[in-house]
Amino acid sequence: MFVLVVLWAISVFGQTIRANLHVIPFVRAVSSNPISVFASGGGGEGNFDRIKETQQQSFPHILSTQPSQNELNVPVFTSISATFDVDMNETTINESAFVVNARSTGLHLGTIDYHSQTRTATFDPSSDFDQGEVVTVVLTTHIQSSDGTPLDSRYI
Repeated sequence: MFVLVVLWAISVFGQTIRANLHVIPFVRAVSSNPISVFASGGGGEGNFDRIKETQQQSFPHILSTQPSQNELNVPVFTSISATFDVDMNETTINESAFVVNARSTGLHLGTIDYHSQTRTATFDPSSDFDQGEVVTVVLTTHIQSSDGTPLDSRYI
């Protein structure tokens, strides 16, 4: 999501007699880089319209998980993965931010790998889960995108 901000003013002999600010939300698919455009106001020094496009803060989101939420009959040796919609800072995806807790065997430790090509973080538990065990995975807001933006809420 982007916002087009248009600020214009009419000046007569250095006095602003009319000014307005327009904020117009829009989506642009071409580039995610902000741009600024200055156009001459055509009446003297300092008279100009300013058009500036700025990107609103967009939080990273989880697109999918494997296994999916509430999936049944998952093998006890299964790895757990989450795929994000943007590039993530892999140093923020660690055991304090990707927490795996099983009902009967408790907190599980393991290795976490982030694959930037697929934007997927995978937790490989160091021990198997119990057969039929309910496993809860929490991804916290300590996980950040590559530009430092955290998840907008924890994901369970």
